[in-house]
Amino acid sequence: MKYEFSFYRNLGRNQMLWDSGLTAGAMDNMTAVDNKIAEMDNTFSLVMIAERWDESVILLKNLLCWDFRDVVNFKLNARKENKKIPLSAEARAALKEYLAADYKLYDHFKKKFEVQVSSFGARGMEQELEILGLENAKMKQRCGINKVDNDKVTGDNKLWGQ
Repeated sequence: MKYEFSFYRNLGRNQMLWDSGLTAGAMDNMTAVDNKIAEMDNTFSLVMIAERWDESVILLKNLLCWDFRDVVNFKLNARKENKKIPLSAEARAALKEYLAADYKLYDHFKKKFEVQVSSFGARGMEQELEILGLENAKMKQRCGINKVDNDKVTGDNKLWGQ
């Protein structure tokens, strides 16, 4: 059985659809958008959702019959909550209109993701998330990885910007 996966986060002006091969001229054509979404839905067995990363990893692990050691992962270069700029309701509405095609794509796969998580089962997901957290912590300890504020990092490892 062939599996294909995709990972999306709403990034910019119809960026997800553009990256998936929909031309700029077709972005306002909802029939073309719907056709591209259907094509992607038939292509990908799992679309991972950034804000539901750990659950995405659990679904991937089980879909591929992998072990937890195959999906241990670390959060790197994450923006601090206090550095994020909240959007006003007006700005959010304007972006939703401007990015209507990508919102449609994202909403479609988010609903599908919710169904996959629900089918997996709440109790099983909770147990696997706990195990993943423990495995991630073990690997961080083994590798000597520590969370450090970017302001305290020096040299080549310091990130530019906030």
